[in-house]
Amino acid sequence: MFKALSYLMLVVDRNNLQRAADDAQLTFALLLDKRVPLHTKAVPGLAVAYILSPIDLIPGFIPVLGQLDDLAVLILGVQAFKQLAPPEILAEHQRRLGITTAELSLAS
Repeated sequence: MFKALSYLMLVVDRNNLQRAADDAQLTFALLLDKRVPLHTKAVPGLAVAYILSPIDLIPGFIPVLGQLDDLAVLILGVQAFKQLAPPEILAEHQRRLGITTAELSLAS
């Protein structure tokens, strides 16, 4: 019980929330950039489609685990999207948004 609370505090940590916000800004900037290939832009779309789909690896009615698989898919989808995006375009958006590589990503 207390171990679960410590994990929750880690997720709610202000730094992690800022990293998540930075990831969201960067993801939207890359999605709107016409230089990023369409097949690369499909990755976060597929992650969102999985989350909205009634088909789940772990059913949603199982407390906590049912929602964690959706969160994991979303995080992995964003990470894969950033890795597949052209590096020079990714770096350009990071500079424009004032995001350093060390500040990015819950999963890294």
